Amino acid sequence: MSDVHQGQYKTKHPEGTEPDQEVVEAINEKVRQDRLTCAAAERIMKSRGFSMQLIGRNMDLLEIRIGACQLGLFGHKNAGNEKGCISRKMDHVDPEVEKVIRDSLVDGVMQCDVAWKIAEQLGLKRLEIGNACESLGIHMKKCQLGAF
Repeated sequence: MSDVHQGQYKTKHPEGTEPDQEVVEAINEKVRQDRLTCAAAERIMKSRGFSMQLIGRNMDLLEIRIGACQLGLFGHKNAGNEKGCISRKMDHVDPEVEKVIRDSLVDGVMQCDVAWKIAEQLGLKRLEIGNACESLGIHMKKCQLGAF
């Protein structure tokens, strides 16, 4: 969520929703400067077996911001733009990459978890898939942590 929503992240969830203390403990081990990076959340997921959605919900309840999206969409403090985006348009997107991306769209948009799978399938960095989508004018939806 953006700066505009800071302090209101928990309002995305039903009133009375309480944090899971085991998840909170794992988050608190990795949080830095009131932010948890996407990569740190992924490490928690892999080491503790929590879903990214559960981690994201607990981050919201704790009012912890997501830092450094692995697709380059937000949370990169020194990116030089107001959104903190490091994804960049490319001069050329490989036709094979474009085909895989376009074949994977749901209602014309790319879902975060699908972008991760494409990167793994093609042996690319997640940021490269983010850049390709940016270049093709494809929007991302369904952040695994719940930011968008």
